[in-house]
Amino acid sequence: MADFFAKLKEYEVQVEQYKLMVDQYQKGRVAYETARAELQVAVAPAEGVIRNFYNGVGFMYVNKEDTAAYFGKVFYTWSVQGLIIAILFAAILFLQKRKDVI
Repeated sequence: MADFFAKLKEYEVQVEQYKLMVDQYQKGRVAYETARAELQVAVAPAEGVIRNFYNGVGFMYVNKEDTAAYFGKVFYTWSVQGLIIAILFAAILFLQKRKDVI
């Protein structure tokens, strides 16, 4: 019978140790969740800014290692810029001619 009570005491000690470990885990988990929430509050606005920036001007970036895509992008942007310059040049000539007539 004494052996039973000795094992029971040993089991109670193990249970108390387990309870302490569970309490430490729960405290750590609460601290982790609090830190995670604070991190999300701090990081979310920055992620929103980056997301808006990338969605707004992300089309301008191209991988320079991919030469076909890079030169295609350069040719496309220069073509568009040339078209804009031609339109503005024609508008200036038209408006100057119109001013001279009036």
